[in-house]
Amino acid sequence: VLGRNRFTILKARQLGFSTLIAIIGLDETIFNENTTFNICSHTEDSAKDLLREKVKFNLDKLPRGVQHKLDSANTNQNELVFADNWKIRSKVKVRSGTSQVLHVSEWGKVAAVDPIRSKEIRTGTLPTARSKTALVFVESTYEGPAAGDFYDNIMMSMNTTEERNSPDSYWYMFFPWYYEESYRTECDPKWIEERTKTYFKDLERILLAANNPYTFDKEQMYFWQE
Repeated sequence: VLGRNRFTILKARQLGFSTLIAIIGLDETIFNENTTFNICSHTEDSAKDLLREKVKFNLDKLPRGVQHKLDSANTNQNELVFADNWKIRSKVKVRSGTSQVLHVSEWGKVAAVDPIRSKEIRTGTLPTARSKTALVFVESTYEGPAAGDFYDNIMMSMNTTEERNSPDSYWYMFFPWYYEESYRTECDPKWIEERTKTYFKDLERILLAANNPYTFDKEQMYFWQE
């Protein structure tokens, strides 16, 4: 994938990354026998939703010859089973076996409220994808202070230069909310509060200093304010 194997994706909500990763993982699984695609989610409901809405939904759109590979008798809400060592699993805890594809979803939420579970992701989930050819996607919004396992993963990936890049390195990708065209709300300029204007003036100054200039319009300001 883009010549890389490991990705740290820090992003706003509802940008379609879970769907994209699900399709990549499904593609890798159905066309490579004895492949396990593991999804580690932040809640039980989310784990089931990711498997049903992002993976199974797309599998059902494929030709019946591909669908018939599925072992329906052993498939459940958390697993799509093709054979003993050929499956797609979506769970809160992923600690055993080997992941040829691994998706860690919303680690930022876990790290902010449950450091013990966050440590399990770092010490138990990520090691299932030790192979240098494994695909690993750490994808999350950010919550909480500038500390913890997810924060450390972000800083590590941000500070990895091309010269120091290795198969174990993570490629940092950032997709802020203001890049999404739909994140706007129509408004009258007088509705925008002074605190909001001050915030965005400061943010524009920070982005300019970081050589990433951006100008916010009133619809974006009001979206953020609301």
